[in-house]
Amino acid sequence: MIINYQFDNSTNPSDTLSWNNAPAGVNSPIEQQAEAAFAAVAQLYDTLFSNNVTINITVQWGVLASTVGATNNGGGGGLIFNYAQVLALLQGDENSPAQQLAFGNLPNTDPTGSNNFSLTVAEAEALGFSASTVTTLYTNAYGKAPPVGTVEFNSISSWTYNTFFNAAAHEISEIMGRNANVGVLYTGLRETNQPLYTPLDLFRYTASGQVDSTFGTATSNSLAYFGYDNGQVVTTEAFNNSAAGDRGDWAVTSNPSGDTFGAVDGNAGQLSGNDLTLMNLVGWNLANLTVAQAQSVYAADPAPAAPQSPGLSLVVADSSSNVSQAMDSLAVLAQNGAI
Repeated sequence: MIINYQFDNSTNPSDTLSWNNAPAGVNSPIEQQAEAAFAAVAQLYDTLFSNNVTINITVQWGVLASTVGATNNGGGGGLIFNYAQVLALLQGDENSPAQQLAFGNLPNTDPTGSNNFSLTVAEAEALGFSASTVTTLYTNAYGKAPPVGTVEFNSISSWTYNTFFNAAAHEISEIMGRNANVGVLYTGLRETNQPLYTPLDLFRYTASGQVDSTFGTATSNSLAYFGYDNGQVVTTEAFNNSAAGDRGDWAVTSNPSGDTFGAVDGNAGQLSGNDLTLMNLVGWNLANLTVAQAQSVYAADPAPAAPQSPGLSLVVADSSSNVSQAMDSLAVLAQNGAI
């Protein structure tokens, strides 16, 4: 995968989103931290995921609500497919034990009953469509080419390098398809007021074998948990059911110490094993890493230090000499559950 990003370089004084027109309170050191953090996340994702996909992103400042650290425009969400098409795409992309377990146990008929599933442009490409085919599909549906994705950092937030890193990883993952619609009615060009779902909605369970493709609330619906293999592998990671955060985020109660995919923006959270499994199940294949890459991934964000998904670890595939020379450091990574 390749993430091509640029910081909005508009010099028009009226362009309040431009990186060049940083709002009051945003000084040069803050911008430098943001630029370094975004570059680190782009490199991390480029290393972790092996799909032949290029994602173009423009980074901007935004004046957002005080409770929102960052936001994104997914660069063309809303490619609509029926369940049979989504099932075929997923099952044609079985490259890991988790994918084989999850996709092989999806039902032949749509468990949501809606037959309307939305994929982002990047997710459709990750699941096997060529960039040109996706552009054609999007143009036929909306009368224009897919727009470039954007990530906006809130100019009124208190930022550090770690919170910039967390926010960038969070927002980019949504451009990649980490989204849940859970049956919300949409009135856009293609959805015609029908309940709409995403591939992620197929992995919500209240218990083994009990799919819960609804959003609910903290009082009217029990938490839905991330699971697969028809819910036999149900993690302790609950999906957000509060208005604070997106439907595909983790509930704050599941991550009191913070997680990159958590519902609260600005936490200095880390990528977890469940985060990587989730991305794997919405179509992103984990790369086999060289020794140097495994070390760089762990140094950038020590996510696999505490993997929560059963059996998840990064795979190192390198020459025997490189493995031998790095045996001590690899042993440390293995002890921490990273590889």
